[in-house]
Amino acid sequence: SFVEGSIQQFYEQWKEIPQKKLPVDSSDGSWGNPNSPIQIVEFSDFECPFCRKAAFTLHTTLKFFEKRIHFVFKNFPLDSTCNPNLPYQLHAHACKLARLAACAQFRGKFWDFHDQAFLKMTDEDIKEGFDHISEVLKPVFSKEEMASCLSDNATLKKVTEDIDLGTKLKVKATPSVD
Repeated sequence: SFVEGSIQQFYEQWKEIPQKKLPVDSSDGSWGNPNSPIQIVEFSDFECPFCRKAAFTLHTTLKFFEKRIHFVFKNFPLDSTCNPNLPYQLHAHACKLARLAACAQFRGKFWDFHDQAFLKMTDEDIKEGFDHISEVLKPVFSKEEMASCLSDNATLKKVTEDIDLGTKLKVKATPSVD
Protein backbone atom coordinates (compact mmCIF):
# COMPACT_ATOMS: atom_id res chain seq x y z
CA SER A 1 0.00 0.00 0.00
CA PHE A 2 1.00 3.63 -0.39
CA VAL A 3 1.09 4.20 3.38
CA GLU A 4 3.28 1.15 4.04
CA GLY A 5 5.61 2.18 1.19
CA SER A 6 5.91 5.69 2.61
CA ILE A 7 6.57 4.29 6.07
CA GLN A 8 9.29 2.01 4.73
CA GLN A 9 10.89 4.88 2.79
CA PHE A 10 10.91 7.10 5.89
CA TYR A 11 12.33 4.29 8.01
CA GLU A 12 15.12 3.52 5.52
CA GLN A 13 16.15 7.19 5.36
CA TRP A 14 16.23 7.68 9.13
CA LYS A 15 17.99 4.45 10.04
CA GLU A 16 21.02 5.45 7.93
CA ILE A 17 21.58 8.73 9.78
CA PRO A 18 24.38 8.34 12.35
CA GLN A 19 22.93 8.31 15.83
CA LYS A 20 23.90 10.68 18.59
CA LYS A 21 23.71 8.82 21.85
CA LEU A 22 21.59 11.08 24.02
CA PRO A 23 20.94 10.28 27.65
CA VAL A 24 17.50 8.75 27.95
CA ASP A 25 16.04 7.11 31.03
CA SER A 26 12.79 6.26 32.77
CA SER A 27 12.26 9.90 33.76
CA ASP A 28 11.61 10.74 30.08
CA GLY A 29 8.28 10.34 28.37
CA SER A 30 8.93 7.78 25.66
CA TRP A 31 7.22 5.15 23.57
CA GLY A 32 8.04 2.71 20.86
CA ASN A 33 10.87 0.24 20.69
CA PRO A 34 13.79 1.22 22.96
CA ASN A 35 16.03 -1.17 20.99
CA SER A 36 15.28 0.46 17.63
CA PRO A 37 18.16 1.78 15.53
CA ILE A 38 16.08 4.98 15.21
CA GLN A 39 15.70 7.15 18.27
CA ILE A 40 13.90 10.48 17.86
CA VAL A 41 14.33 12.94 20.73
CA GLU A 42 12.07 15.96 20.69
CA PHE A 43 12.71 19.07 22.80
CA SER A 44 9.39 20.77 23.31
CA ASP A 45 7.45 23.42 25.24
CA PHE A 46 3.85 22.78 26.29
CA GLU A 47 2.93 26.43 25.75
CA CYS A 48 4.41 26.62 22.24
CA PRO A 49 1.81 26.71 19.43
CA PHE A 50 4.29 25.14 16.97
CA CYS A 51 4.94 22.33 19.45
CA ARG A 52 1.18 21.74 19.66
CA LYS A 53 1.05 21.34 15.88
CA ALA A 54 4.09 19.06 15.94
CA ALA A 55 2.52 16.98 18.72
CA PHE A 56 -0.61 16.46 16.64
CA THR A 57 1.48 15.48 13.60
CA LEU A 58 3.74 13.18 15.61
CA HIS A 59 0.77 11.73 17.47
CA THR A 60 -0.93 10.71 14.25
CA THR A 61 2.03 9.93 12.00
CA LEU A 62 4.62 8.23 14.19
CA LYS A 63 2.13 5.71 15.57
CA PHE A 64 2.68 3.81 12.30
CA PHE A 65 6.33 3.36 13.34
CA GLU A 66 5.77 2.39 16.96
CA LYS A 67 7.59 -0.95 16.67
CA ARG A 68 10.39 0.53 14.54
CA ILE A 69 11.38 3.71 16.39
CA HIS A 70 11.97 4.95 19.90
CA PHE A 71 10.45 8.40 20.50
CA VAL A 72 11.59 10.41 23.52
CA PHE A 73 10.17 13.69 24.83
CA LYS A 74 12.40 16.24 26.59
CA ASN A 75 11.21 19.51 28.11
CA PHE A 76 12.67 22.76 26.83
CA PRO A 77 10.34 25.45 28.19
CA LEU A 78 10.80 28.87 26.64
CA ASP A 79 10.22 30.43 30.04
CA SER A 80 12.90 32.48 31.80
CA THR A 81 11.56 31.28 35.17
CA CYS A 82 13.52 28.03 34.77
CA ASN A 83 15.38 28.36 31.46
CA PRO A 84 18.44 30.61 31.90
CA ASN A 85 19.00 30.73 28.12
CA LEU A 86 16.17 33.21 27.61
CA PRO A 87 16.92 36.91 27.90
CA TYR A 88 13.18 37.66 28.18
CA GLN A 89 9.95 35.91 29.13
CA LEU A 90 8.30 34.15 26.19
CA HIS A 91 5.94 31.51 27.62
CA ALA A 92 4.98 32.47 31.16
CA HIS A 93 3.49 29.09 32.14
CA ALA A 94 5.90 26.76 30.31
CA CYS A 95 8.08 25.97 33.35
CA LYS A 96 5.04 24.98 35.41
CA LEU A 97 3.74 22.85 32.55
CA ALA A 98 7.15 21.19 32.12
CA ARG A 99 7.28 20.41 35.85
CA LEU A 100 3.78 18.94 35.65
CA ALA A 101 4.91 16.83 32.69
CA ALA A 102 7.85 15.54 34.75
CA CYS A 103 5.51 14.76 37.63
CA ALA A 104 3.12 13.01 35.26
CA GLN A 105 5.99 10.81 34.05
CA PHE A 106 6.97 9.98 37.65
CA ARG A 107 3.33 8.91 38.19
CA GLY A 108 3.01 6.93 34.96
CA LYS A 109 0.68 9.50 33.33
CA PHE A 110 3.05 11.30 30.95
CA TRP A 111 1.18 10.59 27.71
CA ASP A 112 -2.16 11.41 29.35
CA PHE A 113 -0.70 14.77 30.36
CA HIS A 114 1.01 15.30 26.98
CA ASP A 115 -2.18 14.67 25.04
CA GLN A 116 -4.34 16.74 27.38
CA ALA A 117 -1.92 19.69 27.24
CA PHE A 118 -1.20 19.55 23.52
CA LEU A 119 -4.41 18.24 22.04
CA LYS A 120 -6.98 19.84 24.37
CA MET A 121 -5.38 23.09 25.58
CA THR A 122 -5.78 26.09 23.27
CA ASP A 123 -4.06 29.46 22.91
CA GLU A 124 -7.17 30.98 24.50
CA ASP A 125 -6.81 28.67 27.52
CA ILE A 126 -3.20 29.81 27.93
CA LYS A 127 -4.18 33.49 27.69
CA GLU A 128 -6.68 32.95 30.52
CA GLY A 129 -3.80 32.12 32.90
CA PHE A 130 -2.62 29.21 34.97
CA ASP A 131 -5.83 28.80 36.99
CA HIS A 132 -7.68 28.24 33.73
CA ILE A 133 -4.94 25.94 32.41
CA SER A 134 -5.25 23.85 35.57
CA GLU A 135 -8.95 23.39 34.78
CA VAL A 136 -8.05 22.03 31.34
CA LEU A 137 -5.58 19.62 32.97
CA LYS A 138 -8.09 18.34 35.57
CA PRO A 139 -8.56 15.00 33.77
CA VAL A 140 -4.90 14.24 34.63
CA PHE A 141 -4.29 16.12 37.91
CA SER A 142 -6.42 17.55 40.67
CA LYS A 143 -5.47 21.03 41.92
CA GLU A 144 -3.96 19.42 45.02
CA GLU A 145 -1.87 17.04 42.90
CA MET A 146 -0.70 19.97 40.76
CA ALA A 147 0.33 21.92 43.84
CA SER A 148 2.24 18.90 45.13
CA CYS A 149 3.99 18.43 41.78
CA LEU A 150 4.97 22.09 41.54
CA SER A 151 6.48 22.05 45.03
CA ASP A 152 8.45 18.83 44.40
CA ASN A 153 12.13 19.65 43.76
CA ALA A 154 12.46 16.45 41.67
CA THR A 155 10.27 17.98 38.95
CA LEU A 156 12.45 21.10 38.76
CA LYS A 157 15.58 18.92 38.69
CA LYS A 158 14.21 16.89 35.76
CA VAL A 159 13.25 20.00 33.78
CA THR A 160 16.67 21.56 34.47
CA GLU A 161 18.42 18.39 33.26
CA ASP A 162 16.41 18.50 30.01
CA ILE A 163 17.20 22.21 29.53
CA ASP A 164 20.90 21.57 30.18
CA LEU A 165 20.96 18.77 27.58
CA GLY A 166 19.11 20.94 25.08
CA THR A 167 21.59 23.74 25.71
CA LYS A 168 24.54 21.39 25.08
CA LEU A 169 22.88 20.34 21.82
CA LYS A 170 22.37 24.01 20.88
CA VAL A 171 18.57 23.86 20.95
CA LYS A 172 17.41 27.42 20.26
CA ALA A 173 13.72 26.92 19.45
CA THR A 174 10.91 24.49 19.95
CA PRO A 175 10.07 22.01 18.72
CA SER A 176 13.57 20.69 18.02
CA VAL A 177 14.34 17.12 17.09
CA ASP A 178 17.64 15.29 17.49
